[in-house]
Amino acid sequence: MLADAVRSLTARWRDVRSYLREDARWSTVRSLSEDDKEDLFEAHIGNLKRKRAAQFHELIDTTPDLSLASSWDEARALICTDVRFERFSDDDRDREDEYTRYTLLRKERALREFRELLEETKCITHKSLSAVGEAGGHMKEILSSLENDKRYLDLAYASDERAEHLSRYMQELDTQGAPLPPTASKPTERR
Repeated sequence: MLADAVRSLTARWRDVRSYLREDARWSTVRSLSEDDKEDLFEAHIGNLKRKRAAQFHELIDTTPDLSLASSWDEARALICTDVRFERFSDDDRDREDEYTRYTLLRKERALREFRELLEETKCITHKSLSAVGEAGGHMKEILSSLENDKRYLDLAYASDERAEHLSRYMQELDTQGAPLPPTASKPTERR
């Protein structure tokens, strides 16, 4: 009944209740208390908000010319004609706030994924920092192994920050030193 009658995110229980009472299915929920009905209504509105936010996020993710560095004005110009843009909210301020929040989450995810890429890259070892300092060829080798990966390309808008993360990762490996051989036991397990 709620799915059929309530599609607006701005709907309020006290306004919708009288309309729902006219529905023939209202008699089937007579056993529920008013508080339970209102809770179900609020849960329905919450589900609508989550679904529309997911659609809005999908719109942002699938718009080809939109990058993590795109401002709201740039993004708005690219996505304003899509029905998911209109469906998300009637208020442009809500859209902008959600775009900003979601973009921050995407940036955090991009940095985590870049870290995973660095950990997966075999040519970056505990010796990389000193090898890069001695000759520039090792850095070219590292960059050539990274440059075609989406996780590297996602941070193209922040190349300085990406280079800083790479440098910091190599410093961590240098500080940790050579990894233990696979046959070595953990120090706590030794007698």
